Amino acid sequence: MRLFVKYIITIFLLTLFGFVTNGCHNCSRMENREQFQDSVVLFFIPSFSSHNLTTRELIDVADKSSVTDTIYVKHNSYVKIKNFVMGKKYINTNRIGVPEMYIKYNNIQVFVTQFAPYAIDINRKPLAIDTTMVYLINDVTQLYNYYTKEDLLSNKLFSDRGVPQDYHYIGMRRPKKFHKASGQIRGVKLLVVDSTCISRSYH
Repeated sequence: MRLFVKYIITIFLLTLFGFVTNGCHNCSRMENREQFQDSVVLFFIPSFSSHNLTTRELIDVADKSSVTDTIYVKHNSYVKIKNFVMGKKYINTNRIGVPEMYIKYNNIQVFVTQFAPYAIDINRKPLAIDTTMVYLINDVTQLYNYYTKEDLLSNKLFSDRGVPQDYHYIGMRRPKKFHKASGQIRGVKLLVVDSTCISRSYH
């Protein structure tokens, strides 16, 4: 009887292990690569400048940059951001945003104005985005920590909502001007990952 019980327990544990392993498949890190099997790449340069990069220049700088940090977000938030990128919708408008954030999921790319509801594709064709999505991206990835409080409150996105309670200035040496030819433009490259399979969620 004891042997039978041990057998049943062993089968149960093996089944449970297989379920957990398969369930977390998309969250596991791919061997020798700075990404997970399911992740969103977000790149931005924490600087206000009139000399913004083009979409293709932003991609080039991002591709040459290593990952600054991996951010684990709640499943619902991750799905919303991923669906925004995957389901990008074109709109007819003359108001074109500045490409300050480069967001990529698989081979799909969008470019977002960091503190305003504007988005474009690689060819600067306008895409639909609302303030809720812009704030969600800023909130769950804590991009605001790379800006001073004065920077944040100078934008309507945060002047309306206030500085987040968990704000702490990380900062980095921000270039006053972009020196495109030098190839020394620094930015922040974040890997946004679904926290479903991670025991600890940060948001």
